Amino acid sequence: AEMMGLVSELTGRSLKTTSVPRWLIRPMAWKLSLIGGLLRVVFPVNYPSVYIVTQENRFDDSATREEFGLVASPLRDCLRDQLNWMARSGKIDRQLMGALAA
Repeated sequence: AEMMGLVSELTGRSLKTTSVPRWLIRPMAWKLSLIGGLLRVVFPVNYPSVYIVTQENRFDDSATREEFGLVASPLRDCLRDQLNWMARSGKIDRQLMGALAA
């Protein structure tokens, strides 16, 4: 939800999202992955991706910051860069970029 909110802010577009509980989405994604493997079809959702996203991972980058002096970029900047790259490389239509297309 936080990430889609940032994408909405960056693009100036109103993006509708729906939250699906982990207990429901994981079995659905597993079945899609199984069917996709049998039919040799690639679906936009697969079990490994859903599993990772629903893990609620937390990261501690203090050792990296201290040892190498690296500081993580703000999520907003990363999303802006990712969307621009996706448009430049033809992964998404530039029209979907909203305010970022200008």
